Amino acid sequence: MQDEDIHNPLRRVGFFFALAFVFVRFTTLHEVLTVKLGFNPYLLYWVGGPAILFLILTGGLQRSWYWTPVRFWLLYLAWMYAAVPTSTWRSDSLRLAFTYSRTEMVVLFLIAGLVLTWQECWRTLRWLALAAFVLVLLGHFFSEQLSPEDPRLQLVAGTMSNSNDYAALMVIVLPFLVLFVIAPGVPAIFRLAAGLAFIYGLYLVLATGSRGALIALVVTALYALFRLPLAAKIAGLASLSVLSLLLWSFLPDRITTRLRTLSATDENVDMTAAESASARMYLLKQSLRFTFERPLFGVGPGQFANFEGASARQEGEHGSWHDTHNAYTQVSSEAGIPAFLFYVGAIFSTGRLLSRVYKRARSQPPTLENRRIAAACLCVMLAFVGFATSVLFLSLAYRFYLPALSGLTIAMARATDHLWSTPPPAS
Repeated sequence: MQDEDIHNPLRRVGFFFALAFVFVRFTTLHEVLTVKLGFNPYLLYWVGGPAILFLILTGGLQRSWYWTPVRFWLLYLAWMYAAVPTSTWRSDSLRLAFTYSRTEMVVLFLIAGLVLTWQECWRTLRWLALAAFVLVLLGHFFSEQLSPEDPRLQLVAGTMSNSNDYAALMVIVLPFLVLFVIAPGVPAIFRLAAGLAFIYGLYLVLATGSRGALIALVVTALYALFRLPLAAKIAGLASLSVLSLLLWSFLPDRITTRLRTLSATDENVDMTAAESASARMYLLKQSLRFTFERPLFGVGPGQFANFEGASARQEGEHGSWHDTHNAYTQVSSEAGIPAFLFYVGAIFSTGRLLSRVYKRARSQPPTLENRRIAAACLCVMLAFVGFATSVLFLSLAYRFYLPALSGLTIAMARATDHLWSTPPPAS
């Protein structure tokens, strides 16, 4: 990274447009405004178009593809296109691949290519925390129960209106609120606001009745305890235990019963939850079956539901006609095993890079900036682990969340490499 890149005024303008784009995407603000205004204001075009233009003009693409996670994501995208000619519905698969390139994968490059300094990384993290705060407010003001008999929380509109999808999105953004609770140098009023929003956000996640999100929260908490020093482990475990019991006591009985139901064979289960678990197990088995029947290119990007339903009909069954509810087998069954390997490779390479930055930050002198970097790395790790776990139960393989976290990791790695390689100013 060159100093002229950092000080390039066009790149700086592009950074602010990218920041706005990321905020809008994570909050789904464009969808909320469309519903409330009654027409589409094309907010993403107003902020995304200039951001992409400045990304290209200032060499952001070249700065991005040097990194291993970007190469894996590009291979994943390329294999999606390679799977189109053999798709069971080629035009629909091509549309999905093109949309993924244009609106989802682009977030990776906007963050990795335009966020260069640690100060810009910190500003990005602040806006992600604000996005989490907005999502908590949306969950409070724009949510409703599925039905009087089913008290699960869902948003009233938007692509994340599904209870499980909203819960997964909350799992990925809540750690950014945690960051502004634990990071040094944060004003007390912001620390308090972030802490209260985090607690209420946890309640909203549990109120969706999403068992996948509950598992993701448990895995994330265990990972956090593993990473923390001994004293912080004890304090964290005590705090989480009290908080969990408190939040659990406020949930409706139907929700707590559902959350305890992890399989259709559990005793004393809610029948709706048991049927859901049974259906998901069927879809998992079918996705694995199609993976091994079509290991190279799968049934076509986005075509699992149609292919499963048609196959079941040919075999004299009704079929489910639903997505896989597992992002990993969604990729393998729809785009083939190579696409699955690229997808997992992007996840693991991002995790390794993030872990490297975290360990290096912990080894630096404990200045305010270095302690913030360590806290930021930990919280991005939590977001990454939580979402990577939650998509074991959701069909979100073609969304921007994981590429966005890869882009953020790359930006932090590059910024800290530059920060720690630059000698301090002479006193």
